[in-house]
Amino acid sequence: MSFHMELRDWMGLIAVSLLAAIGVYSVVFAQPTSSAAPQTARAVASFEKMVMVMQSPRCMNCHRSDVPRVRDDARSHVPRVEPGKDGSGIGGFRCVICHRASNNERSRIPGAAGWKQAPYSMSWDGLSASDICENLKDRTMNGGRDLAQIRTHLAQDHLVQWAWKPGRNRNTPPLAYEELLAHVSAWVDAGGPCP
Repeated sequence: MSFHMELRDWMGLIAVSLLAAIGVYSVVFAQPTSSAAPQTARAVASFEKMVMVMQSPRCMNCHRSDVPRVRDDARSHVPRVEPGKDGSGIGGFRCVICHRASNNERSRIPGAAGWKQAPYSMSWDGLSASDICENLKDRTMNGGRDLAQIRTHLAQDHLVQWAWKPGRNRNTPPLAYEELLAHVSAWVDAGGPCP
C-alpha cells in the first residue's frame, strides 16, 4: 500500500473536509430557530376570528363613529339619538329611558346593565382588521386598557355578553362566546400581534 495519494483522492478528502466544516459552522453559528413565528401566526389567526365577531352587527351597531344602529341590517336608531360624552345619550334621550338591565321581550327593546354606545375613539366602522387591531391596542383610544384589561373587558362586560343573548329576531355573533374568549387569550398571550 502506497503512502502517496493520488490527486483524485486528495480532492475527495478536501471536499469531504469542507462539507464537514460547513456543517459544523452551520450548527455552531446558525441563528436559533424560534417558536415565536408559529405562535405569532396562530395569534394573528385568532385575532382574525376575533374581528369576525367585532365586525358583526352585535358589536358594530354600537362601535360606530356616528349614531348607534339597530338590527342586523344596521338601520338608524329611531328616535334619532346622540351618544353624548359618556355614550349614554343626551338630554331627554338617555339610553336607560328605553334600554333597561335586560331585554324587554314584549317591546323587543334590547337591554343590559350599563347600556350605552362605545366611545367614538372605539369605533370600528370602515376599518380593516389591521386597523381595528392597532386601535384596540392603542391606550389613547381604548379607554386606557392594556392587553390583560382588554381580555377582562371582553370576558366580563355585560354589554359584550349581551351580544350572545340579544333577544328574538337578532342574530348572535358568528362564534360561540367561549370560542371568542379562547381566541382573545391566544392573541393576548402572544402580545397582541396584528394582521
